Amino acid sequence: MTVAELLACEVVDANGDVVGEVHDLRFERRGAGAAAGYHLHYLMFSSGSVFRRLGYGYGEMKGPWALMHALRWLAAHRGWAVGWEHVTRIEGRRIHIDMPVSACRSILDLTGGD
Repeated sequence: MTVAELLACEVVDANGDVVGEVHDLRFERRGAGAAAGYHLHYLMFSSGSVFRRLGYGYGEMKGPWALMHALRWLAAHRGWAVGWEHVTRIEGRRIHIDMPVSACRSILDLTGGD
């Protein structure tokens, strides 16, 4: 499976609810030197809002102070990250995870706002 195939997939939690759409992936470097490789560590998903596509919520996007802070607050409450080890199966454009969305980490918790 490629990165492009994971992006925009729906995420289905352990309760069977569609809880969002994958909009970003986090990789972790394993190994050293030329033998090092990158492995998928987290799927980041949210309920598919426009501000995510514009880059707000991660800390890179700068804009009017009030807008930036309002959108970061939304990101903390509406964006989640789930470890790749919690993916149980992929069926078409749906990724099933073994936990309820309430047990997933918030994106701001994971990224520290960066």
